[in-house]
Amino acid sequence: MSRQDLERYCYLDDEDRRLIAARRRDYNRLGFAVQVVTVRNVGMFLTDPLDVPADLIDYLAEQLEITDPSCAKAYTERDKTRLEHAWEIQREYGIRAFADVADELSAWIADQAWTTGDGPKAIFAGAVEWLRAHNALLPGITTLETLVAEGRKIADERLWVQVADQASPSAVSALMRLLEVPPDSKARVSELERLRKSAFRTSSRGILKALDRLRDVEAIGVGEVDLSMIPPRRLTGLATYGLSGKASALRRLEPRTQRIAVLAATATAMRARAVDDVLEVFDLLMTTQLLAKAERQSKDEKVRRYPRVSRNAGKLAAAVRVLLEMVEVDQNVELGVVVDLIEQTVTRSELRHAVAAIDELVPAGDSELDGQRLTELAGRLSTVRPVSARVDDPGAVRGDTGR
Repeated sequence: MSRQDLERYCYLDDEDRRLIAARRRDYNRLGFAVQVVTVRNVGMFLTDPLDVPADLIDYLAEQLEITDPSCAKAYTERDKTRLEHAWEIQREYGIRAFADVADELSAWIADQAWTTGDGPKAIFAGAVEWLRAHNALLPGITTLETLVAEGRKIADERLWVQVADQASPSAVSALMRLLEVPPDSKARVSELERLRKSAFRTSSRGILKALDRLRDVEAIGVGEVDLSMIPPRRLTGLATYGLSGKASALRRLEPRTQRIAVLAATATAMRARAVDDVLEVFDLLMTTQLLAKAERQSKDEKVRRYPRVSRNAGKLAAAVRVLLEMVEVDQNVELGVVVDLIEQTVTRSELRHAVAAIDELVPAGDSELDGQRLTELAGRLSTVRPVSARVDDPGAVRGDTGR
């Protein structure tokens, strides 16, 4: 241990020194001090109290003004002394025995496993922190590992039962059929493997396939299963296993409640994904096949019109330039004089023609040719007509998807 660590974790305060001073012999005072700092920092008493770094013993001897730290070897000659000191330390510092908090810790582990779905390592570390926070002695590693395993098992069984109990018999039957291969399946894959695929082309046919998938997932009836009381992380864990596992492995899950729970969570996740896929494909279809092409065509039309706009706008600009120059010279200039000067640059008939052309080519308030884009967009109605027909069918997709 470094000097910094020793000073930070192994310094003896006044209360420590008061208890230590009650020992008569140096080796008992030093051994008592070693047990005090050990249980404070490690959370347990060691079977061999002197199984600590030699630097620690030297540092404690320095604080207690013991000139010969090696005298600590005599501390373990009488085993009862070690035990009596441990009991006294536990009593004086209010350290609780593990047996006194074991039931409370077990309940905490089960609650953590239920709400978080964390793995054994995370819950084990949390249990150690819980014991330290409650000033309780740590048990052996095997004891704590057993508690964590039992707590996770209790939480898992609770999860499976609660999810399975929410599913109606018809929903359970539909979930079990997900693991079967339909007789008419050309690809010879289970319904689960078919429905969890979500790659669709950005086309009207692609969005129709996405709608068909959403219809099939809705037909399972998982939307009627109320899973609001289940912690979201637990559902996510079940769904992750179901979305990645093979149907053959899922068929072997026991007990049956676990299989139902995994399939229900998986179907719920597939339902949300199916809705997202429909919206995403539709968004891409609108963006790439409709709006983008209409935008390009409107821009092409704008470029095609540009020479006429440029030519007529130039005439109007020349007339306005003469008007501005005359106003700067004399603000009271007569209108007739201004018109005569403008006609020397652009004739009156040319101005009328230019104004009419600009009004035709650049409608007021529509500088970006939105109307042209809408016209082009309407011309592509055939792209979305199959989708419109499918959505208009009441039996195609249920309307309670929440999206």
